[in-house]
Amino acid sequence: MIKIKTIILFSITLFLISLNNNTLANHLSIKSPQLVSQKAIKNYCKPNESLFLSAETKNFWLNICGGDLPSHYVGVSKKNGNSIRLPLDDYNKKGDYFSAYNGNVNYLIIFNTPKGSFLTVTEGKKELFREPLISW
Repeated sequence: MIKIKTIILFSITLFLISLNNNTLANHLSIKSPQLVSQKAIKNYCKPNESLFLSAETKNFWLNICGGDLPSHYVGVSKKNGNSIRLPLDDYNKKGDYFSAYNGNVNYLIIFNTPKGSFLTVTEGKKELFREPLISW
C-alpha cells in the first residue's frame, strides 16, 4: 500500500514539475491578486474619437483622445468639473509622454521618469504644478 502511494505521489510530482508556471496556475485555478484599480475609466473624448489614455492624479482626470493617432489632451478638475481640451503639440509613439500648449502654458503627461509618472504644468521655464499619476 505504501509503495502505491509513493508511486502515485512521485507521478503527480513529475507531472507538476513538467508544467510551466502559467500552465500550473491555470490547472490549479490560481489567480494573481488584482492590482489594477476597479474604478470606471473616465472618458471625456468626443463620441467619434478614440481614447488613447485615461489617467488620474489626485485632482484631475486626464485623457488623450484622437482618431487613428492621438491628437488632443483633455484635463478635467475633480473639484469643480472645469475642463480644458487642447491639441497635442508633441508625443512619442511609445506613449512615454504627451504634450499640449495653451499659449505659453505647457501641459505634459510623462511616464517612467526616475522620480515616477506625472502631470506637469509649466509656463515658460517656471513649473506651476506637478502631480504624480495615481492610475493610468
